[in-house]
Amino acid sequence: MGNLSAIGFDDRCTENPHSGSRCIKSEYKSDGAWGGIAWQDPPKDWGDQNGGRNLTGATKLTFWARGSAGGERVDFFFGAIKPPKPFYDTDTARISTTLTTDWQQYSIDLTGKNLTRIKTGFGWAVAGQGHPVTFYLDDIQYE
Repeated sequence: MGNLSAIGFDDRCTENPHSGSRCIKSEYKSDGAWGGIAWQDPPKDWGDQNGGRNLTGATKLTFWARGSAGGERVDFFFGAIKPPKPFYDTDTARISTTLTTDWQQYSIDLTGKNLTRIKTGFGWAVAGQGHPVTFYLDDIQYE
């Protein structure tokens, strides 16, 4: 999303994962504009195709994140596709945070959310911060 040419992604990163032997390394290599990644079902569909997951019963979306240098400002979300698209996410939520260099667990409360069709299961967005931004993700899950 956004400035695609500035996005870096490595889902086999071995640089200090939170658990296991790998984590996700995400980069926004521009100092301005914005960019991000959205994990979707089906991939690369912004609401024109049927799909998604019924996540009814989940109470929270959790993930672990850390910054490369600390101070990285990142928005994390689920549910990015809205009506009038024929196959939209039935709900959405977003949190904004400033990362540190230590792994921290983050949680999005799903209480009261309509989770019958979630096409955009997870995503991140970074606005230009005057310098490139690198951060790491691990153990993303619905509970």
